[in-house]
Amino acid sequence: MQNPLEIPLKRLEAAAHAAMPEIVQQAGAIALEFVDENFRLQGFQGITFMPWAQRKHETKKSNGRAILVQSGNLRKNWSITAQGPDSVTIGNNLPYARIHNEGGTSTHPGGARTLSFRQTRGGQKRFAKANGKGGKIVAMAKVNVGSYTIHQTQRRMAGNSPVLDNRVEKMIITEILNQFK
Repeated sequence: MQNPLEIPLKRLEAAAHAAMPEIVQQAGAIALEFVDENFRLQGFQGITFMPWAQRKHETKKSNGRAILVQSGNLRKNWSITAQGPDSVTIGNNLPYARIHNEGGTSTHPGGARTLSFRQTRGGQKRFAKANGKGGKIVAMAKVNVGSYTIHQTQRRMAGNSPVLDNRVEKMIITEILNQFK
């Protein structure tokens, strides 16, 4: 005697197998949307919402600007980096993406830098950016900067999250059920 559940289970298995390429593609898209949403919310949606730490020092340029947004490259460079028959991986190829996402310490080797000076109205020489505004450069100096360490606060934007898992799970169920229509 045949098991009455055997045929529906085989149909379910076939439906899941048929939907797998679409499921993997959509899971990657959902993960990318999740990262973008974390940038919009300025925090990470984990078990609880973890807002990103504020900047230690605001400047005229960063005042009022969203955290982790200067050029927008960190947010825009997330993409699908690997896709298999049953998995998808997203990543960011910018060298500073990992240290911002995970936090930690990085050491920079230092090296030669060129400093530019402009003359003020009072005749004093002031440090200035070489490509900045504010008059003619009156002096330049080449200096050697030693190595230095930067401690980066973690501002997680991607990673394991029950919120993301729930969204992917709902999509998988929907896709498999759509195979029976």
